[in-house]
Amino acid sequence: MRHAVWDVAMACGLAVLPPLAGLQPLDAEAWVVSVAAASPLVVRRRWPVAVFAVSAAMSVLGIAVGAGAFLAAALALYTVASGPIAPRWPSTGVVGGFTAAGAVGLAMAGAPAGAVGTVLPRALLGLVLLGGAWTVGRAVAERRRNAEREIERARTDERLRIAREMHDVVTHGMGLIAVQAGVANHVVAEHPEEARRALEVIEEVSRRSLGEMRAMLGVLRGDAEEAVLEPTPGLGGLPALAAAAGARFDLHPGDLHEDEVPGGVQLAAFRIVQEALTNVGRHAEASARCRVIVRNRPGRVEVEVHDTGPARGGTSGGGYGLIGMRERALAHEGEFKAGSTPDGGFEVRALLRY
Repeated sequence: MRHAVWDVAMACGLAVLPPLAGLQPLDAEAWVVSVAAASPLVVRRRWPVAVFAVSAAMSVLGIAVGAGAFLAAALALYTVASGPIAPRWPSTGVVGGFTAAGAVGLAMAGAPAGAVGTVLPRALLGLVLLGGAWTVGRAVAERRRNAEREIERARTDERLRIAREMHDVVTHGMGLIAVQAGVANHVVAEHPEEARRALEVIEEVSRRSLGEMRAMLGVLRGDAEEAVLEPTPGLGGLPALAAAAGARFDLHPGDLHEDEVPGGVQLAAFRIVQEALTNVGRHAEASARCRVIVRNRPGRVEVEVHDTGPARGGTSGGGYGLIGMRERALAHEGEFKAGSTPDGGFEVRALLRY
């Protein structure tokens, strides 16, 4: 509704502006041509090409009676050039160059004699106006397309990030649940208390994983209420994460406070530890011991995850998990190393800078 009112106002203004501004005579013929050229602007957003054709034809016809102001035609051409159906040709740079040259030529020639002027200067002025309208319209359209591409790229990056987060949550949660379920199944008869602790870990991990998955799915659906159910994991969640996996957690004495580390770095460190612990549970024997060390220094966070092995069914940490951890470290201008240790275990080292 707002656009319709604006278009009606523009059409009325451009119908009366040329006569009142002295750009054309005040006789009846000139008024008819001016109104006929401006009236189609009311529907310029719906039929931009047809409106431009009518306005341009009326402007050309008006040259014969001294009424060819081309203002309405220029606005109609701007609508065509800035719209989604604008043709790829002619080149905006070429049109802009000819327009600038025409404007310089008009300025050097000076104003035509009399209020009405001659046919040639009016035709040249019309071409300058049309060229300027086309150039501005194409520039606006290109800027709009660039903004749309940036938005689409941001959406794609966000979906890839969420997919990676989902992978980490699912693999870690299901891997830890499988390990604890196996422990509970083996000790339930002789050590019921240990089995109970394993079941408590399963309950806690499954509940936390479901909460994170629900928040991520809320982002994908555009549901803000679902998306904020769980806070973003950070360094503060590492002790509980290590404890749930049965690992020892060490935070180096004298480190910085958690709130001094950017949220993205904290999330990357959390996911690296999470994936490393998942690999320990998936590949290492049940007798393996794991240690998580975090050193939070000014401008960087160092993460180490070391298990004593031995590996079960291959090298610990293989597959896409290492690729994901390396990507997270490199995304923060960091370093990443992973490999076997002399004691038969496996070690992951990551450095994240901020």
